[in-house]
Amino acid sequence: DKRLDYTNFLGVCKGGEGSKELHCDSFKATSTAKKHLPIDISPWNSGHMNAIKYSSTGKISSSFVKHDTELNEVLNLNIDYMKARRKNKFSAFFKFSDFDNTAASKKKLRRLLEIDLTGTPNNFENDFPGMSEYMMRKYC
Repeated sequence: DKRLDYTNFLGVCKGGEGSKELHCDSFKATSTAKKHLPIDISPWNSGHMNAIKYSSTGKISSSFVKHDTELNEVLNLNIDYMKARRKNKFSAFFKFSDFDNTAASKKKLRRLLEIDLTGTPNNFENDFPGMSEYMMRKYC
């Protein structure tokens, strides 16, 4: 029974709103301890988080094979609905910053990402803070 195991709380989103397919915790609830739990990927491990990549198509992946499997098979994070939401956010940042890889556009993008990441610790106001952090590392 993993309900009270803190390592089981990684994908704590509502995982079914706006989509006919389950994802995050709602999908993870269908996994069995023998097959997938506890999950290994940890938001407290910077190496794990730095291995996660986001593409302009909205796909999330990890260079660690086990974590990539967890993102796809345990949390179901690459369903079309989720990829479309991430793609829209990714595109909006570039559009609103007029991103052209110059110092000025990088600064503007950084400002937008910092605004997006504003919130109390462990309580972000906007969706996909990990993607915003990734974009900050990669493009700013």
